[in-house]
Amino acid sequence: MTYDGRMDFEKEVAHHASDGYVQTVPVRPWSDEGPMPKNIWIGYKFVARDVDDGTHVKLELYCDMTDGEDGGSWLPVMTEYLDAGGWGAGHTPCESGKDPAEILTGPHPVVYVRTDDVTEMRYKKFSIREIDPNDL
Repeated sequence: MTYDGRMDFEKEVAHHASDGYVQTVPVRPWSDEGPMPKNIWIGYKFVARDVDDGTHVKLELYCDMTDGEDGGSWLPVMTEYLDAGGWGAGHTPCESGKDPAEILTGPHPVVYVRTDDVTEMRYKKFSIREIDPNDL
């Protein structure tokens, strides 16, 4: 999610490589496809889960503009992006013998919240959690 209004999914295939990040086609969900709204809390929910018996990864993105009122009104922004292989092909691998197009299935116990070139960022009601797939 960027201040100019773009949202996309990004996969890091090689940290610190000039071509180490691969993005999906961005969407612009805000009114008139403009910049991110100011002076309003934006709820952001990112879901990544293994599908197809653990062979692919499905990415989904939802936003809530109600400040969580009554549990929020979570509307899909980007849904159904499926990493079925090939996402990252042709890019610099992170190490010799590693395929940058590999599908990153399974648990990944590290989460980064990245705020490049931002001088002020505020969060509330912040959580990161793993959801048991049996509860979906």
